[in-house]
Amino acid sequence: MASSLIDGRWDYGASDADIFASIAVGIPEDGMPGFGAVMDAAQVEALVRLMREAED
Repeated sequence: MASSLIDGRWDYGASDADIFASIAVGIPEDGMPGFGAVMDAAQVEALVRLMREAED
C-alpha cells in the first residue's frame, strides 16, 4: 500500500529532486516501478508541481 502523497510526510526525500527521482526511477524495494521510460522529464516535473500544489 502506497503512502499518501499529500500528507506532508515524504519517506524517500522531500526535495523536488528526490520526488522526481522517486517517480522517474521508482522505489524497487517497495514495489514502485519507475516511470522514466514512459514519461519525459517535463512530464515528471509537471507531476512534481501538481503534487506540491496538492500539499497546499
